[in-house]
This record gives sequence, structure tokens and C-alpha cells, in this order.
Amino acid sequence: MSKINEIESRLSELGDGAFQKLATAYLTKVGYSRLIPTGEVVGADKSKKGTPDAYRVAEDGTYVFCEYTTQQTGLPAKLTSDIRKCFSPDKTQLHPGLISEFIFCHCGELLPSQLEDATK
Repeated sequence: MSKINEIESRLSELGDGAFQKLATAYLTKVGYSRLIPTGEVVGADKSKKGTPDAYRVAEDGTYVFCEYTTQQTGLPAKLTSDIRKCFSPDKTQLHPGLISEFIFCHCGELLPSQLEDATK
């Protein structure tokens, strides 16, 4: 098995909590410092409900929201749902204009047309 296939296989085996921790660590490594992982349970590979799963305050005072999922089926609907929740003042207590970036980490497949539909 090639290294990439092995990584993909192991990612698909992760539970929600472990995937969230890995995704937060990855995003931190690639430059999203100071992420606050609100969806993680400290000391356990478990996740907890809430919106967003992680966030940070950008230099300009706006917010970067992150959502994570290991869901394989119904991924376009999950993305649409997560976007709606993150941009809902009822859920976040923030004006949507304060959110400058939305990051969706997943280990499934999204076609370009599905991504386009989800972000309309």
C-alpha cells in the first residue's frame, strides 16, 4: 500500500474527536495559529456539539470558523448545514459580516458542483 493510500485509509478510520484534533493540529501547522477548539473534549478523543467546531480571531478582528466531519454519506448536505449554522447569528451570537473565512475539513468526497451548490 502506498503511503498516501495508507494515510487516506487511516483518516477514514478516525472517530470524530480524533479527526477534530488532527485537523486543528494541521490547520495550526499551516498557519492558522491560536485556534480555539470549542468542539473538542480535553483529554479524550471525543467531540461535543457546538458551532463552530473551532475558531480564531484574525488580525483584523474578524473570525475564522472551522467545521470538521468524518461523515462520508450526505456530505453536501452536511456542508450546507454547517455553513448555515456558522453564519446564523442565533447560533453564534455574531453578525455574519464578522466571519471572514470558513474552513470545512472532511475526509469524504465533494464534487465541484456539490461545493458550489452548498455555498449558494
